[in-house]
Amino acid sequence: MSSVTLGDLAQRTAESLQRDHLSAIERNEIEIDPTGPFIKEGTSMFSKIRFSWRTEDRLVLEQIKGAAQAVFDEQFSDAIMLLDDFTSKVRGPDGRENWDKLTGDEIESMLFSLAGIRFRIMPQINELLLDAMYAKHIADDAYSKVWGEVIDGTQGDKSAKASRESREDKYQSFFRFYIYSVADTFMKELDKFTRLLERVRDWGVRGGSRG
Repeated sequence: MSSVTLGDLAQRTAESLQRDHLSAIERNEIEIDPTGPFIKEGTSMFSKIRFSWRTEDRLVLEQIKGAAQAVFDEQFSDAIMLLDDFTSKVRGPDGRENWDKLTGDEIESMLFSLAGIRFRIMPQINELLLDAMYAKHIADDAYSKVWGEVIDGTQGDKSAKASRESREDKYQSFFRFYIYSVADTFMKELDKFTRLLERVRDWGVRGGSRG
């Protein structure tokens, strides 16, 4: 088993995309909004409502999504292949599912395989949750630290400065939560499918129709 954690994999993927974006910006292939919060210091991120992404925000989100996809491909590819193979057995020529085509042994084998996947992945998803919680605490601490250091100005000034200077930590926090949420959502769907299989198995046992 690889010693690389899901968080490490996500971070390396995001950093690789970030380097690609920076290189594209240097080659003038991507135009950066000069009025964006990453460029113009002293301007609040919420000074006006926008209904489209700033280039910088979109690129950050692309990095996060790319990292999430890398985690998903790494950890759930075997589950996806297993599900595709299994559903092909119950899908008829018209595209509809016919559960009567399955034998009891096939259902038990699938349940056993799903249990193995859950046993392997659940601890890693829990680790992603703990990473996200820790990142949130770091972001909150960074905000509070700047807030406490600002002596002059209104409450709004203190909030704007604290929000601006803790931005990187807030993005890190969202990044970690995004990765966890993607993995957790798929695992919940996998659990729903497992419960469906268990019901189908029980129906077959009660009906005595499967061997």
